Amino acid sequence: MKALVLHKAQCFCFCLGQYIAVKQDTPNTFLVLLIKECYTYVGNNTSKCYEKYSVWDGRQMSFNFIRGQRLDINLLNEISRRPELFAKGTDSLWDDPHISRHMLSAHLDPGSDAASRKISIINHTVTWLAKQFSKSKADILDLGCGPGLYAKELAALGHNVVGMDFSKRSIEFATADAAKENLKIEYIYKNYLTMDFDARFDVILLIYCDFGVLSNSERDELLKRVHKALRPGGMFIFDVFNEKCPCSKIIQKGLSIEKDGFWAEGQYLNLFETFLYPDDRAFVDQYVVIGETGDIKVYRAWNHYYSKDEIGEVLGSFNFSKHRYYDNIIESSNFTSTDVTFIVTCKA
Repeated sequence: MKALVLHKAQCFCFCLGQYIAVKQDTPNTFLVLLIKECYTYVGNNTSKCYEKYSVWDGRQMSFNFIRGQRLDINLLNEISRRPELFAKGTDSLWDDPHISRHMLSAHLDPGSDAASRKISIINHTVTWLAKQFSKSKADILDLGCGPGLYAKELAALGHNVVGMDFSKRSIEFATADAAKENLKIEYIYKNYLTMDFDARFDVILLIYCDFGVLSNSERDELLKRVHKALRPGGMFIFDVFNEKCPCSKIIQKGLSIEKDGFWAEGQYLNLFETFLYPDDRAFVDQYVVIGETGDIKVYRAWNHYYSKDEIGEVLGSFNFSKHRYYDNIIESSNFTSTDVTFIVTCKA
């Protein structure tokens, strides 16, 4: 590691996991040092930026874990602790004006798997999906449709498509895009856990492992509503991370100081960590975002991974049958795991 030099500053430091706080005697300011991926990010009260160092002036950020001349370690531990299984964060990212703008941008990046899968994978998946349908002109509901990347491809194939998503920004984009492409797609801004259709659809889709984001109670509520919305013999097609996923899941833990990044406008501190729950076949990526005024927001991205036996048992309990399982549909991913299983099941 490159040596840390603070130019004539007398200082002391102490370690807290990956966080190291540095206090200069003159001027009286706290600095933050982060070691991550062999890079060291340092904040100090100078304007000089060292190679591989990110500068932060502690005087400009009123984080409330700094109490006078002391770093409140207990508060840091409290806000970044391991959450209870499927516990919600303090805030939702779906309709946050700043985050939803970045999320839409990620959806529309054709070479990224960050929000939607890469466009090449989407096209490959749509071709595979169309082969599963029993009708050449099916009535399809695309849950969690985002900006309509799957919906518009399916509509172009002649299917009647309804898209539903809880991001207003994504729905507005999808609606405008469909009009531009002269595609008749109905888009609905709604939480799909509250949908109430009665035997309207031949096929319901839930793509990009959204099924695993749900807690067990939310999953059960979804399955009841999907079953009700399908016509007799209708298909529910979705994908989940499978049992191999924990072996390929990227485990992250660290801290970053960012400005106008994904999580917020202005300068903020991001404490991020992955927590594993092997007994429950789940994991969560937690992000604790601390703004310049000391406000704290916690975002959690949960995922429940499934074995085929487990998912079959769950589906059977909600009167689905004829389950079919498909691995290796997703050939590559630069954001999540490729250890994904697609399931096709039918309303009994």
